[in-house]
Amino acid sequence: YLIMSISERKSGGDKKPSLLSDALEAIFGAIYLESGLECAKGVFVPLVESEFKNIDKDMLKDYKTRLQEITQERLGLLPKYELISSSGPDHKKSFEIALFLGDKEIARSVGASKKEAEQKCAMIAVEALKKGGK
Repeated sequence: YLIMSISERKSGGDKKPSLLSDALEAIFGAIYLESGLECAKGVFVPLVESEFKNIDKDMLKDYKTRLQEITQERLGLLPKYELISSSGPDHKKSFEIALFLGDKEIARSVGASKKEAEQKCAMIAVEALKKGGK
């Protein structure tokens, strides 16, 4: 069970796989801190093995991390995400984010959360860098 605000629930928070993923990560972190790596592995590995076929592969695509790796390696720059605007009622907000490398805007995207919009921007940038070969 996850306790969340009314506005988070209204915005579909109880259906967001990322929230469940974050909660599971926190649980494993707590097990690790309390009982050590072997105990955490003893819980984590069997769970992953039994649920592997059900894992949402799109959740494994962390474009922000991949973009940071590419830009640091190739350009010596860190991506910067800037909130351009937000709109809509609290229970159904929309966020527009721009992604910059240095002073140059590389991508812009809209999402139901800042995190979602940032991931979309990073995906656009990773794909552009793949095609451009920079």
